[in-house]
Amino acid sequence: MNTGESVTIIEHRRDLDKLTTTTSNLNMVMLHKFLAQNGVSAQSLIASGIVPKFEAFKTINASERILLLIDEAHRTQGGDMGDNLFIGFPNAVKIAFTGTPLLTERHKQTTYERFGTPIDTYKMHESVADRATVDILYIGRTSKDQILNKELFKQEFEDMFRERSEEERQEIQKRFGTMTAYLESKDRIKKIAEDIIEHYTQEVLPNGLKAQVVATSIVAACRYKYELEEAIRVRIDKELSKPASERDEELLKQMQFLKVCAVVTMSDNNELGYITRARRDASDMDAIESFKKDFNYDKPESGVAILCVCDRLLTGFDAPVEQVEHTGV
Repeated sequence: MNTGESVTIIEHRRDLDKLTTTTSNLNMVMLHKFLAQNGVSAQSLIASGIVPKFEAFKTINASERILLLIDEAHRTQGGDMGDNLFIGFPNAVKIAFTGTPLLTERHKQTTYERFGTPIDTYKMHESVADRATVDILYIGRTSKDQILNKELFKQEFEDMFRERSEEERQEIQKRFGTMTAYLESKDRIKKIAEDIIEHYTQEVLPNGLKAQVVATSIVAACRYKYELEEAIRVRIDKELSKPASERDEELLKQMQFLKVCAVVTMSDNNELGYITRARRDASDMDAIESFKKDFNYDKPESGVAILCVCDRLLTGFDAPVEQVEHTGV
């Protein structure tokens, strides 16, 4: 309904001063989970080896005429920084959106406990029935990694952070020293990349389709790119080593056409060289658009067959040519 009133839209913190002079009855402000600014970003503190500490906000606006629309409500919206939204705007109406609500007992707080009972739900079977998505087949594949020398692992950690306080070491270990380091391990990624290419050549490539690898971090996504490229080279060499009569020439042609890209949408002045190279490669090949195209030997860019992304960067776009998504890697 058009009431003829003006609307103020705030998309950046530099525009917040508009709210001091606006006469509109509706103000739209985009914000994220937030900490006190204090003149320095949390990422800068981490890069300097300092663990940022959470500081709770005081009430910013107690009005009941504030509506908070919260996306991705299943992620860290239940954490400390998400709490600042609730503390800062205690009487606001909060409507949350999520495709994967937290429901199990292993979560400290479920999505429903945080935001209340659902207003509306749209289940997977409804989406399939509406032909908005296709049915999904889940295939579990596990790795058998283990730390062979736990004492040595513990000692190396203590040596690396010996100058930190006990409280800081515990926080670093909680945030970065466990699962992330494990998921970024070069040896682990190499083994999984080999398995991905084996599965891809047997189950996906024969259909003329493509694959996506959703990694835990930018580092992991880029390492998967390079290890997948190496696994493709090894698979090609294996086929070339066969006698001519046994060689699969069509498979060779297909595999020699394949390209792997890592999509890195965030940049850092101190990032590692191989991450910069991955970004440039993806840019040069227009990776996302090329990935969406069907294979066409007359168009080399269509050879982008595997896209490696970070789970915080890019997981949603329309690509009917994608048959498989490797997640949890």
